[in-house]
Amino acid sequence: MAHLYKKIIKGRTYWYLRETHRVDGKVKLKWQKYLGTADSILAKL
Repeated sequence: MAHLYKKIIKGRTYWYLRETHRVDGKVKLKWQKYLGTADSILAKL
């Protein structure tokens, strides 16, 4: 299942949609899609 993931880079917050899965008991990233900043996401809505 996909979920929102927040990254803070140089004090700015960026949002990603990300899906993970387990391989040999460890969580691995399956895919991730960049959504942008909160302001850019609101502008798209």
